[in-house]
Amino acid sequence: MALEPAGDFVRLDQPELNPYYTAVKISGVKVQESPEWLKERLVAVGLRPINNIVDITNFVLHELGTPLHAFDAAKVQGGIVTRTAYEGETIKALDGQEYTLNCTDLVVADQSGKALAIGGVMGGEESGVTDATTDIILESAWFKPSSVRATSRRLALSSDSSYRFERGTSAWNVLRGSVRAVELILQLAGGTASPTYVAGSPVPNPAHASMPSCGGADGPVSVFASLKQGKGATVTNELGFVQLPWKALDQISGGSISHEEGTRILTALGLKQVPDSPECWLIPPTAWISRARATFWRKSCAFSAWTAYRPASPAPSWRNPR
Repeated sequence: MALEPAGDFVRLDQPELNPYYTAVKISGVKVQESPEWLKERLVAVGLRPINNIVDITNFVLHELGTPLHAFDAAKVQGGIVTRTAYEGETIKALDGQEYTLNCTDLVVADQSGKALAIGGVMGGEESGVTDATTDIILESAWFKPSSVRATSRRLALSSDSSYRFERGTSAWNVLRGSVRAVELILQLAGGTASPTYVAGSPVPNPAHASMPSCGGADGPVSVFASLKQGKGATVTNELGFVQLPWKALDQISGGSISHEEGTRILTALGLKQVPDSPECWLIPPTAWISRARATFWRKSCAFSAWTAYRPASPAPSWRNPR
């Protein structure tokens, strides 16, 4: 995967609300029905399959925890601009409803000034992918949680993406989600991908400074898993961090779950124990919305009860067949 500065293609007018935005243009795609394996996985999590492009963005959202959006490139004039809305500006969203925005709402627009999406909440109907689409612009970005939450609540409009942005996604996983989606789009829809245009940078995570055996807030190497993509470009994948005192498990479970069993359950849930710090755990991107300590211990109790009454069986694979 080649990375290039966005230059004039992406402009961030409100970096305090949207400090990091990436875009890939994929030309010559064929929008069609998704294969059965993809439709089955979406139906399994309660989603309705739409077409291969939209389905891939939804799949990656649930696979990696990274919200994405695809625009019909023919409906985008010039390039991408993220800005606050004009007072009274309107946009017809993908749910078919028209919404009136105010100057606190963030929008993704094109260089003609036309709003394409409500940033982090929902795309616009006019720029959405249809069966006639041949070229797309794939968005993977990080939006400030409080901004997304305020707009979503004021408009009474929510989506799977806004649900995650409101609760905090990892800016360091933006590129990882984009890479995965591009891989699937080229596989299932064809086409040719441009370099990934990058505007801004991931916001520092203050929590990193307090992590055991880690560096400063701008990117502790020990917390990242590097993925080799394309021509050897390295994409960083941030793992979240949570401290889980064993005494909290003792209180929630009433002492019925041993610390050894708690370790086994957390590992099965995808967490990784920090060496030499048995109460510190790294969290995969898909579990970022569950960073509250009590949430993990309650999940552990539920997991323990579930396995006690249900025979072990292989978990279905979420990944696509190779």
